[in-house]
Amino acid sequence: MAETMVLEGRVVASVRELRFSFGGVVESISAESGKTVSAGTVIARLKRNELEKRHQLKLEAYNKMRATFEQLKKKLEGNDDPDKKYLMDRAQADLNSSVLEVEISQLELDSADLKCPFNGLIVDDGGMAAGMAISPASFPIKAIDISTLRVTAEIDQDKMSLVGSESYVEFEPVSIQGKVYKGRVLGFIPALMAGKSDKFGMQCVLESIEGLLPGMKGNLKVFVK
Repeated sequence: MAETMVLEGRVVASVRELRFSFGGVVESISAESGKTVSAGTVIARLKRNELEKRHQLKLEAYNKMRATFEQLKKKLEGNDDPDKKYLMDRAQADLNSSVLEVEISQLELDSADLKCPFNGLIVDDGGMAAGMAISPASFPIKAIDISTLRVTAEIDQDKMSLVGSESYVEFEPVSIQGKVYKGRVLGFIPALMAGKSDKFGMQCVLESIEGLLPGMKGNLKVFVK
C-alpha cells in the first residue's frame, strides 16, 4: 500500500487582464466583481455611433480612390508614356492603403464589444464606468481563468525524490467539508522567496475543479513512492 505525505495545499489560478484594443466612449459594462462569465460573454461595450461613422468615412474614401485608380488606368491604356508604370504603381499603392484603412476601421468596429475569451470569474472591473472616454488598453478588467485552477503546496527538497511527476494526489478543502478532489502532481518550481530557498513549490492538477476558488486551503495528500 502506498504511503502518503500530507501537505498544506492552496488553490491558485492565473488572473488575466482584458482591455479594449481601441479607444472610445464606454456604453455599458457588465463586469461586476464576483460574476462568473462564460467564454465569449460580452463584459463591456463601446458606443458604436462614432465608430460606424468613421468606418463609413473610410469606405467613402476607398470608393473615391478606387474610382480614381480606374480612371487613371483607362486613361493610360495604350499610352507609351515612360512614366506610366510609376503613375500606376503610385495609384495602386494609394488604393492598397485605402483598403488597409477600411480594414482597420472594421477592426475598431468589431472590437467595440469586449469579450471574455475564457470561462472566468471577474475580480476587478478596472474602474471602468459607462460614459467614460477611454484610451486603448486602459482600465483593464481582471478575471480569473477558471481553466488554470490548480493546487500548489510547499515541499522540502529532501522529500522531492519521493514524489513522481505523475504521483496521485487528493485535495480536501477546508471550506467544502467532505469533498475530495483527485488529481496528479504536475511538477516543481523554485520557491523564489527570501528564507525559503530550501523549499520548492509543487504544482498539482485536478480531475475536477467544480466549486473551487483561488485562495481555498486544505490538506493535500500525496501518494509517494
